[in-house]
Amino acid sequence: MYYVYDQRGNIKQFSELVNGSNFKTQFTFDEDNRPKDITFNATNKVNIVTPNQAQQ
Repeated sequence: MYYVYDQRGNIKQFSELVNGSNFKTQFTFDEDNRPKDITFNATNKVNIVTPNQAQQ
């Protein structure tokens, strides 16, 4: 398993080997350091909406 962090210390990516298969998870953050989305294995993307973003 390995981790990659961005310049602000947020986790940018991690990868793990499970039963011989490599699984990669990537994270993005907005300009205020809030989680924006998570992508699993380059195909499954989850958008994260915080209460403040929902009101905008």
